[in-house]
Amino acid sequence: MKFDFSFLLFIVVGFYSIAGAALNWEWFMGDPKAKVFARLFGRTGTRFFYILLGVGTLIFGFFGLFGLFGW
Repeated sequence: MKFDFSFLLFIVVGFYSIAGAALNWEWFMGDPKAKVFARLFGRTGTRFFYILLGVGTLIFGFFGLFGLFGW
């Protein structure tokens, strides 16, 4: 099994997304790209979206890091 450090980046980004949404960081949620989602889904919906995005990114990172994809 080859250790690929790029999957660590996915894990870090996943935690970052979850923390920004769960802790309701103003600078995170006030980003112009996040405001597009906030207009569509509301602030709570946007936070939920970013938490789901973070969880998916974490799962991808862990699966890749531990070689669970079977590639």
